[in-house]
Amino acid sequence: CRLSEKKKHKMEELKSSNEGLAKANLEKGNKVESLQEEVATLAGEVQLCQDRVQKMIERRRKISECNSTQVLKAKLSRAFMEHDNASRALETAYFVGDQDWKVFSASYIKSRIEYHQCRELHERLDH
Repeated sequence: CRLSEKKKHKMEELKSSNEGLAKANLEKGNKVESLQEEVATLAGEVQLCQDRVQKMIERRRKISECNSTQVLKAKLSRAFMEHDNASRALETAYFVGDQDWKVFSASYIKSRIEYHQCRELHERLDH
């Protein structure tokens, strides 16, 4: 009889312990779900931040490319060649007789000044 009471008591203790563990597991399960949702939200925010940073990096790269020495030199080369070609066209027009002296001289001097300014900047980039 005593043995069976001990068994019953032990069974009750185990049952009570199991119920406590089951409740604790359920509570932790809810907390785990809540934490998983929070992690998913934070992961989305991190991804948005990473996307913004990547766009800024790409924008900075494009700006750097536009302002690189080689790009500036190429732009200046095109500019001084355009001014040189324009001044030569003015010379031709004047010598052919299509322009009078005042128009020719003002336009020609302006074009040559711009040519030499671009050329000087281009040469400064080499040093």
